[in-house]
Amino acid sequence: MNEIWIEKFEDYLQNRMSARDKQDFEDQLASDMEMREAFNVFKAIERDMGYLSASREETAALEETLDKLSDKYIRSQSDTQGKTVFMLSKNWKFFYTGIAAALVLIVVSYVVFVGKGPANMNQTAEEYFASNLLQLGQTMGSSQDSMQLGIAAYNKKEYSLAQAYFEGLLDQQPANAEALKNLGLSHLSKKEFDLALIYFDQLAQRNDLMSNAGPFLKALTFLIRDEPGDLESAQTNLKRVVEQQYEGYELAEEWLKGMD
Repeated sequence: MNEIWIEKFEDYLQNRMSARDKQDFEDQLASDMEMREAFNVFKAIERDMGYLSASREETAALEETLDKLSDKYIRSQSDTQGKTVFMLSKNWKFFYTGIAAALVLIVVSYVVFVGKGPANMNQTAEEYFASNLLQLGQTMGSSQDSMQLGIAAYNKKEYSLAQAYFEGLLDQQPANAEALKNLGLSHLSKKEFDLALIYFDQLAQRNDLMSNAGPFLKALTFLIRDEPGDLESAQTNLKRVVEQQYEGYELAEEWLKGMD
């Protein structure tokens, strides 16, 4: 971890980047797993503890308590759990030693300072999409068929080109569930929510699939769109995912608990 990352994280979340810098940052985030994981931790703590919006008095008190928590949960473990990373910026700081220590700090701090009801599901959904669906799996050494060309375009963020490949594939193979799913994801990546929902709904209505991702992706789209009534629609779809044990049902259970 380095301070350049922290500065970028803050500038991105505070909308202080130019359009070009923002695109460069998102490209780097998509390709660098370590940076993406650090960013997700950063956002989780900011979301739950409100560092960037806290008053000076609140921030000072928060930092003092975090130092104590760090002494108790992290520094005492640093000899056995690996290196300790110190993240410092002008507004806030936190320590973490491996994934376990980071989770301890987030959970303990959340209980002490927040306790403010349901999680921000819009942000949770966006983080999930950024971490898991910005890149699609591609078969190495496969022939350059429409599916692989579409996936390659998607992974390069050439979403309109990807849509053209997936649409062409569906014209030839209307029952191709992967093409249907990827077409919906291409629209979701462009924030074309209504179109994404059309394709995910078509996928959700399929009863010939061993594991149907449609209902989960519909719920994800509703949460990212975050318009009036979308939370309830997302809950309905997540409940279906759990009841039918569809793809993503374990995560659906977790998200439903966060909505209580």
